Amino acid sequence: MLTEFGIGNYQAFKTLQRVPLKPITLVFGPNSAGKSALLRSLLVARHALLNGMLSKNAEAHERHPGGFKNILRGGEQGHGPLLFEFTIGDKHSNQKLSFEWKEPLQPTEGAGADAACQCLKQIEYHGPQRPVPDKITLDDKGKPGFNSWWNLASSPRLLKRFNDWLQSEAFANKYRLVFDRYYPQSSLERLEARLNRENSVQDLVEYGFMGKLDGDADFRRKLAEEEAEPFADAFLSSEDFADEQSRIQAAVEQLEGGVLEDEAFRLGPRYYEDLESEDIEGFFVGALNRAFREVSGEVNRVHSDLSLAQHFTQADVFFEDSKSKARVPTSNIGFGISQMLPLAVSAFATKDRLVVIEQPELHVHPALQCELGDIFICSAMEQGNRYLIETHSEHLILRVLRRIRETTAGEDVPVRITPEDVAVLYVKPGPDGSEVIELPVTPDGDFSVPWPDGFFPERAKELF
Repeated sequence: MLTEFGIGNYQAFKTLQRVPLKPITLVFGPNSAGKSALLRSLLVARHALLNGMLSKNAEAHERHPGGFKNILRGGEQGHGPLLFEFTIGDKHSNQKLSFEWKEPLQPTEGAGADAACQCLKQIEYHGPQRPVPDKITLDDKGKPGFNSWWNLASSPRLLKRFNDWLQSEAFANKYRLVFDRYYPQSSLERLEARLNRENSVQDLVEYGFMGKLDGDADFRRKLAEEEAEPFADAFLSSEDFADEQSRIQAAVEQLEGGVLEDEAFRLGPRYYEDLESEDIEGFFVGALNRAFREVSGEVNRVHSDLSLAQHFTQADVFFEDSKSKARVPTSNIGFGISQMLPLAVSAFATKDRLVVIEQPELHVHPALQCELGDIFICSAMEQGNRYLIETHSEHLILRVLRRIRETTAGEDVPVRITPEDVAVLYVKPGPDGSEVIELPVTPDGDFSVPWPDGFFPERAKELF
């Protein structure tokens, strides 16, 4: 687990600045101080370790900041390597890894690089524009922002939890999220097709001949030997074998291993015509036994298919009005809610991930910004997720501080959270680069040191 990271000589940051990763880590600061750079540096590091390069290409996340000179402090006039530091571990032990990277990037190998790469692969990143899909397909499943929708569509339990939340007092208009799932041809349909074949006698002849091949090694080898030479000429090069006998022997073995099933359908009827009358009964008994084994396998697959909801290949996504039951397209749900929903879906449908979010409060009503605070806390403390959030939201931080205060007082809270579970960071710009300042939180939901430049001074100016 990644418990801390640091960057230096990176955009706004001259010296190495460290960021602790708690269940909830909130990053504040003025515009252009480097808050987004902190978050996006994790995408740069992940891209470097996974793809062996620092600059953005088609494999990089869309929020990757671009070329090496866009990342390096000083841009075109900058020099020296980028500094990255990762602390990996748990409450009992930590391992600190340091990297100095410049372009062209040299291969980064070893157990430390592998450990850092595995941690960074667990990031779920949400930029300021968050898609609410009207359809999810298998092609979308690996794309950023879509896995959570798949998880929600695949789990009736998670979907119920999410819809219960949509019905809460936080929302004036009540909707339910609904997925119309599309499935490929099911095993049940395949079984029905198998049991309703028109040429049933022909099928039994084919099954019987395959049974003959299964049970008669001499017969199988004889047939393989007849087909071996043309097969070898078509598929096996003489250069790969010591002599011609070895090449033909290899052809026989490959034909025995599976190619003969096709021959069963071609030669079966002819073999059936040559049977003596006293052999016909045994031939068909063997054919029926094989047919029943095939049907039994199909029945087992039917049971498996019917018990697993995640076998759908695509789903339409829409909302349903709780009163009228009318379907509402995702594009008509309202822009503010639409930007909030992907974060809520992620909170309900992910576990043990590092969830990185830029400005979750964008276009969201203040009351729902507070609601987001509760969602993030519950997801972190109950599902093992950790949140790294760049924000300007006073409502979000006040909700987190309130829950800490209520936990300390022993009040009834959705989920308990303590000061040890929260890191509040302030990115302060300066002539020698921006600085990351941690503001310790007290058990009564306050700060033990003064907020740089005052606590949201603009609000006080407007009020007083």
